[in-house]
Amino acid sequence: MSIILFSREIRSGKTSEIQRFVKGEFNVGGILMPDIKGLRQILDIRTGQQRQIQVEESKPNSIQIGKFYFDPIYFNWANECISHELNLIPDLLIIDEVGKLELKDLGLHTSVSKAIETYDITDSSKQLLLVVRDSLLNEVVTYFNLKHYEVISNLDQFKI
Repeated sequence: MSIILFSREIRSGKTSEIQRFVKGEFNVGGILMPDIKGLRQILDIRTGQQRQIQVEESKPNSIQIGKFYFDPIYFNWANECISHELNLIPDLLIIDEVGKLELKDLGLHTSVSKAIETYDITDSSKQLLLVVRDSLLNEVVTYFNLKHYEVISNLDQFKI
């Protein structure tokens, strides 16, 4: 499969597991969204650049999901990072995470759609890993019309 859905419950260490898994891998790109000091960050895997996307309180133009507020400027940055990676087509492209915003055509929606299109038609040696919380798994599969994918809950089940 060239599209892998890495899915478990929220706050179960998916991002930390990916960080350990990709450490030292050469042709891996994409973004991760670790929590640092209680606030969500965006991390460009290839460059190591990082931006704080979560803000502590509502600001003009911020996006609210539940009790959390996000700065849309950094979603733009994250989409640019993914767009750059799509030009390179790495062996493994990771997008952490596909969630409620993407199901509303916000956040990383455009990048996720392009990545699915790209990795669904490239040879199977190139893989797309999408992080999806288990409670949204069926919605994500339906919304993005995924046909050829595999679901894993542990990266021990996955090989680059």
